[in-house]
Amino acid sequence: MKTRKALRRISLSILAAASVAAAYEAAAFSYFSYLRHASPRAANALRPQDGLALLARVNLDVERDPSQLISPSDALAARASLVERPLNEGALRILGSYYDGLRSERRADAAMRLADKVSRRDMLNQLWLIERSVARDDVPGAIRHYHAALSVHPELGGILFPVLSKALAFGEVREALRPFLASGATWMPAFLTAASTQASISDLEDFTMPVAAVLKGESYQTAAATIIQRLAVAGKTQSALNFAAKIAPDIQREAIENFGLSAATRDPRLGRLSWSLSQADGINSSVTDSGALTASLTPPFSGEVATRDVLLNPGQRYQLTQQIEYEGNGERPQIRWSAACVKENSIDTFWDEYVPRNSSEISYKSNIVVPKECPVARFILFSTSPDSQGDFTFTINNLRLN
Repeated sequence: MKTRKALRRISLSILAAASVAAAYEAAAFSYFSYLRHASPRAANALRPQDGLALLARVNLDVERDPSQLISPSDALAARASLVERPLNEGALRILGSYYDGLRSERRADAAMRLADKVSRRDMLNQLWLIERSVARDDVPGAIRHYHAALSVHPELGGILFPVLSKALAFGEVREALRPFLASGATWMPAFLTAASTQASISDLEDFTMPVAAVLKGESYQTAAATIIQRLAVAGKTQSALNFAAKIAPDIQREAIENFGLSAATRDPRLGRLSWSLSQADGINSSVTDSGALTASLTPPFSGEVATRDVLLNPGQRYQLTQQIEYEGNGERPQIRWSAACVKENSIDTFWDEYVPRNSSEISYKSNIVVPKECPVARFILFSTSPDSQGDFTFTINNLRLN
């Protein structure tokens, strides 16, 4: 009986000691996990064999000096950490970088590829693999690693998108990227938005036109509208209309080419080829169901009321017609139209005209000659309110360009 009690006391003592030890280990582990993030250098000094602490410290060193080589001691620590945690992509990348510094291409490749198989979440490993693929003219491989890097680290877009946009000049790059566009890769909307302004329009057309139908979604709206507008400005009117037909199949070509304020010519999917009403202090504008534009000005207002880029035939003569109604019999706001030729890197005004305000209702016609080599003109409606107090309202009906 005494023996049983003694054994029980011993068992309880062992359990109590184990509980204390476990609590200590848990606290130490928690503190060390915190230290890895808060002070990688201190964590690495405390446990040189810990792969995650080593990786955090090496990453900090690389961030401060990207040209810094991995030291032999860090390479040894990385090897030691692999014994404790074999599936450690960070330690494998450290070894790969070390071998790369020694110009041991075969061993560097083996370590980096193994790290890639373990996990594709290591940003520096993916960037290294991109560079190695490019050096070997392996375009599909490079694009796969771009995809891996950008899928996990979208913040890399600021660095990688300009490079990829410039690379669209090469057909094999467009071919390798297109499947990721077609399949809806998560980083593609942001990339195409950047590329729509950075890449050449011919390269963008070749890249996107075969799969333009996938760009119908809202996430691609800005990029698609920019591509349409740039195609039109480049004189590729038919391509612009073909592209618009794919992203907005419910809008007919005749509706796009109509000058008036209709549902089609106000569709945001068309970007600048649709009417945009100004949103600013002192101006309240809207469009009625019949397509009339109503604007109410609060003094002192002077600025744009509406604007739109319009597809035109260069060198042709057009006539702008409109019916303007001013509300009330007192002072009336001043209305002015302008048209400018939109080019890739400039906007050149070629027509500017004030509208009479000598009666409360005016039917007015303006003759416009479009310059040669000007397939897109930006029409802007301006207005200036009188200096008097109160709101001033006008309505434009039957707006046409023939």
